[in-house]
Amino acid sequence: MRLLYDFFIFVIPLAFGSFVPACYLLGKHLPFGLPGEIVFAAPLLALAFAMVSRVIWQFGVRRYQSTGS
Repeated sequence: MRLLYDFFIFVIPLAFGSFVPACYLLGKHLPFGLPGEIVFAAPLLALAFAMVSRVIWQFGVRRYQSTGS
């Protein structure tokens, strides 16, 4: 479970938060026709994704019930 937690809390936000600004700095076009202004929103969106992921994770952990074996 710790691997999933780390993946959703750290890896995805870090990848998203660094990919878009890196494209901007390297002069590459963003995929899927995304506007260039999103480069400034990417770190904020990554932070928002991390916070939402953490809330969902905590909700799931609170509701978890083992099988009892």
